[in-house]
Amino acid sequence: MQPLCRDNPIRRSHRTMGVSIVTTVAVALVTGSCAVDTQSMTQDVTTQGGFQRALDKACSATGRKAMRLSGSCSILSLSRKELALDSHIVEYSATVQIGPDRAHDIIGLHRVVREATPWVPITTNDSLMMVHGDAWAFDGAFLDSPDSGTAPIYLAENDVDVWGIDLRWTQVPAGTTDFTFMKNWGLDIDGQDLGMALSIARAARYYSGSSFSKMLLLGWSRGAQLGYTYLSTETTRPASQHHVSGFISVDSYLKVSPKDPKRADACARIHDAKQGTLAAYNTGTYVSSIGSFAGAAGLAARQQPASPNAFFPPQGAPFSGYTNEQVGLGVGAATYQMFFKPPTPHYHLTGGRFAARGEPASLPYVASEQRWFNAMQMAAPFEALKVILDADAVTCSDGSSNLDAHLAQITVPIFYVGAAGGFGASGLYTMSLLASSDKTSLIQSATPGDDLHDYGHADIWLSQDALSLWWQPMLSWIQSHDPLHHCATPSDY
Repeated sequence: MQPLCRDNPIRRSHRTMGVSIVTTVAVALVTGSCAVDTQSMTQDVTTQGGFQRALDKACSATGRKAMRLSGSCSILSLSRKELALDSHIVEYSATVQIGPDRAHDIIGLHRVVREATPWVPITTNDSLMMVHGDAWAFDGAFLDSPDSGTAPIYLAENDVDVWGIDLRWTQVPAGTTDFTFMKNWGLDIDGQDLGMALSIARAARYYSGSSFSKMLLLGWSRGAQLGYTYLSTETTRPASQHHVSGFISVDSYLKVSPKDPKRADACARIHDAKQGTLAAYNTGTYVSSIGSFAGAAGLAARQQPASPNAFFPPQGAPFSGYTNEQVGLGVGAATYQMFFKPPTPHYHLTGGRFAARGEPASLPYVASEQRWFNAMQMAAPFEALKVILDADAVTCSDGSSNLDAHLAQITVPIFYVGAAGGFGASGLYTMSLLASSDKTSLIQSATPGDDLHDYGHADIWLSQDALSLWWQPMLSWIQSHDPLHHCATPSDY
């Protein structure tokens, strides 16, 4: 089966949702430049439950062998949610077992896409895998409020096939008390899981009628750091095992220049005798519970906004004496106050305004503070501490990690996107270390020279102006880096 090229009329016909897949395939046979096996296309795509079967096939040993992919996986659950009825955008969400341990070798996989009919996604050329950062899984990071506008829906409405991963640590239940099994869950394990997710997505796209071409990758925050380390590792594999054709790095850095104080700060976050993560890890602490705090604080801000907060002592700590609402605002607007050696001096998630005594008063860039509080509630309770340790070790450059060993061999196109009140221009140095000949950057600022009040790290997804400031440029970059005339099949790789 040969999938379809971008210049093929089938792509345009998907905008008319009454046109059946079988009819469009027939049109493609007459007018397109890529041959299509109508029998297999009909079997894989037009029958009810087409995507379920495609996903099962993408995980089966025989289906993966046909794609020249190693390993196998198992779909434990699959759901469908309608996100935008007028544009036929849905989200498929799957729980996937990717290893022998049914309790812990688990990731989440999401697909936000336009449908032709229920369970039958359109065929597309543009595809993107989105990787979340700390605390939030895919929905919390990128799809927190479908009714308020989100990047995945916007991209899907423009015929981008949007996929997302929930890294394995987001699947750990809230009631867990023994975290020994998470001891070795570092960036390398996240990278292996990301590779599996990419392979499943590529195979499922092929089995549901689209191309087997490599995908674009987007990583936000810690997800961008994971993206760099994944690409570094991918350069050591044969080209046939590469899954990524280009990378959108969103508001993060992996490396900083030798004289940048952020390098020493990363070392301190690891090695400080009192607050360093290494000492905690070596004494049996294998998780960060920042997500548990964020979820509880978001709930309190929504349900009891005027009550004194129970998270910080009355005096001597960040946010001491604040109400629950003020804590929720502070988590967004003054995030840096919660960190030992924050990644940038005034790092914050959402740009804010402050009252005369310094307490946060509002979040002017988001449409509603309630949306932010709701997003806080969506945080996963636990994150593997080794992920954080591994990332800081690369930034520290103390020789304890080799995850960045092949950054200089990365050649795929790179688009760096930043917010001045988040990581901002700090992310440009990492991009400078790559061998890519196609490098683009975009850093947005509302208050130049005033990072404290500027767009924050999460405003890229939550702000009222996010579509025009960040999403439209991302879409343009995606469309200019799709597999334009390449009708890829497994035999091409």
